[in-house]
Amino acid sequence: MTCRSLRVAFLLITSLAVGCRDARHSASADAPVVLFDRAFITREHVAEAMAFEADLAKRYAKPAPAGESWFEVLEGDAKVLVVAGHATQHMRQGAFKSQDGGTGGLAIMLHRLAGCPTIMTRYQSPRDPNYYDDDSDFKLALKQMVQRHKPVLVLDIHGSSSGRPYDIDFGTVGGTSVLGQREHLERLVECLHREGMRNFSQDYFAASRRGTVTQFVKAMGVPCVQLEFNSSWLPQPAGGPVDLVQRQRVGQVIQGMVRFVEPYANAQRIDALKRARPTPTTTTSLP
Repeated sequence: MTCRSLRVAFLLITSLAVGCRDARHSASADAPVVLFDRAFITREHVAEAMAFEADLAKRYAKPAPAGESWFEVLEGDAKVLVVAGHATQHMRQGAFKSQDGGTGGLAIMLHRLAGCPTIMTRYQSPRDPNYYDDDSDFKLALKQMVQRHKPVLVLDIHGSSSGRPYDIDFGTVGGTSVLGQREHLERLVECLHREGMRNFSQDYFAASRRGTVTQFVKAMGVPCVQLEFNSSWLPQPAGGPVDLVQRQRVGQVIQGMVRFVEPYANAQRIDALKRARPTPTTTTSLP
């Protein structure tokens, strides 16, 4: 998708919203006014993501104990498969690279809330699963998951430095990784835009080199997109300084991603999530 097509999509979204608003103005005066869907992600969900990341942070740089795997496969019933191969440190060209902090916390919430089958690292990776194209245990497990779940789309989640000039960059191998099914990317853009993201980029990190998860999944005939989230939108470990803006952004990202997965997820699961009422906020529970 080019910048021009993205702008066209945003203009279409805006025009549809205005059209819906104008239609509501013509309703009778005593009709209830409903302009927006109710938010359903709670502060507890945000806290859960941050707590998970804090626990994962203890293992960012630790090799897996003897007899344990350095990655984890989580089964799910949604038709969107999530990959977080950089949730911990990973070995590339003889040196360990830093983790994409927050990607594990986001991935686990998509699994728990939307039922996304998920594969993610849980200890230091002895071999970068997004760099080497081989028969590694991670790639083999991912292949088996794709064959087993037959997802409509695979989302490979990564984190970018907060100094990057975008909210999110979509890595699409020059627009080819979606295999012609551009509607997935357009809907994802719409869902994230609705939740507050404004600055979009495509192929700043194109995922085009051999060895990436996106290329690996694409070769299997399944659409895949590499999502490079600016780290200011990702859950950071709990226990550090409270960043109120980032906490809100984490809730927005989780909600936008769940909204995207919704058509491909268990309807009862999503309905229960939306019907749950937020807990009341008190002066002692802030921030």
